[in-house]
Amino acid sequence: MIATDTHPDPIALETALNREPFLKKLFGWDFLLGELNVMFVQNHYAPIRIRGEWWRFESKAGVRFLAPPITEAIRLDIASNGFAGPVSPEAAGIIFTLGGLVLLMEQGFTDQTPFNSHRDLLAWSRLHPEADTIRNALD
Repeated sequence: MIATDTHPDPIALETALNREPFLKKLFGWDFLLGELNVMFVQNHYAPIRIRGEWWRFESKAGVRFLAPPITEAIRLDIASNGFAGPVSPEAAGIIFTLGGLVLLMEQGFTDQTPFNSHRDLLAWSRLHPEADTIRNALD
């Protein structure tokens, strides 16, 4: 599942016991809305039913994202930019998390956590094995 073992800042799967602290570090004080936004983006880009608690990934440098708890590729169809194609669950999670962070930032909260998380995850994703696909899906 983890495709970033060769990344300069590899990620690790977090445990279920750390859900709330993890989400607060990723989204800030409105962490439940942030998590909901990620799932909204997923449903918009890849309307498939995902069961179970989403996986939480964190790098040694503190870059965080959510990913769907599945192992097979996910087909994305993003009408706003014409991107269509399969991506790994990890890459999909990065795309969904970045989209969820944007939605949270657009709601005008003063907490800087979503801005910092978005900046850090976007920079981190540029070294991901699927960096070109992630960039194409976000453009």
